[in-house]
Amino acid sequence: GQEDVTEKFRQGGDPYVGIASAFYGRPITTNDPDERGTGKQAELSCGYGCGGPKFKRTAALGIYGPSVSLSDIDAQRFVDLYRRTHPRVTGYWKEGESMLFAISVGQEMQWGPMLIRDRRIYLPNGAPLIYETLEYHVDGETGEVGWRLRTRQGWVKMYGAKLVENVIQALARVHTGQAMIRIARAGLRIVGMSHDELWILIPKSADAQSMFQFCLDTMKEAPKWLPGIPLGAEGSMGERYAK
Repeated sequence: GQEDVTEKFRQGGDPYVGIASAFYGRPITTNDPDERGTGKQAELSCGYGCGGPKFKRTAALGIYGPSVSLSDIDAQRFVDLYRRTHPRVTGYWKEGESMLFAISVGQEMQWGPMLIRDRRIYLPNGAPLIYETLEYHVDGETGEVGWRLRTRQGWVKMYGAKLVENVIQALARVHTGQAMIRIARAGLRIVGMSHDELWILIPKSADAQSMFQFCLDTMKEAPKWLPGIPLGAEGSMGERYAK
């Protein structure tokens, strides 16, 4: 529902410079790698409930661009700016909290393109995300209350933004998988993948460029279960894998 951000993708604009410009108080462009990288971090990590301390640590690691040193105050200011300018995203976290309750009581309901039933979230391809061990917990020592989920690694904390992260990543994987099927059916061999990235063998021929474009267009094709979503893809051809 955050249509102003979605529209930036639809128009092919840079989705990261806006929040960076608002934070630094001046126009930020691709010629400002430090500042743009921090804006990219805000758009991609704060959408899942990232707090000030984690934002500061991530900026220092340089995951989204060059390493940037932020004070505690500036890191929290960046988080607050994101939440203030993305009210539909923060509202979706609250919706996620409601879904955690629905899952815990075994309620059946539709959530966007997903179906909640039998303590599972069924994705558009029928695959379930399983939350059978979800429970509302009161810590006997600290008195802290909240949702938790038992995994193979032990108990992990659950909350609305974390559930949103789970389903967004799962839906992205469904789209990527469905694109893989269409590409394979066209006769191209997929030799590997990583999250939202595909490694495809394209035969050397006069049709190589058109085959490459077909793969890009297939990745950008909006799925039937989320019509109208603006998707983008980029890639390159080479003798060997290159990031």
